[in-house]
Amino acid sequence: MLSTTTKIVQRMTAEGLAITWISPSDGRVTEVSLTDADLEAVLRAANTAKRVCERTFSEISEDEMKQVNQVLKKIFERLI
Repeated sequence: MLSTTTKIVQRMTAEGLAITWISPSDGRVTEVSLTDADLEAVLRAANTAKRVCERTFSEISEDEMKQVNQVLKKIFERLI
C-alpha cells in the first residue's frame, strides 16, 4: 500500500507541480522538488496569507496578541 505522501507526490508529479529522481547516493531513496509552476503558486499563496494576516491583526495591540497566544497555549496543552 502506498503512503499518503507517496500518493500526493505522484499526483503532484502527474499535474506537473513536482519532479522526482532517484538519489545518486542511495538508490532506495526518491528525491522530490517543486517545479517552477508550483513554486510560483506557493509564493502567491504566501503573499495572500500575508495580506490576510496584516488586515486581520492590524488593530490588535502587542498586549492583546500576548493574551491571545496565552489562551491558545492553554487550549493546545489541554488537547495533547
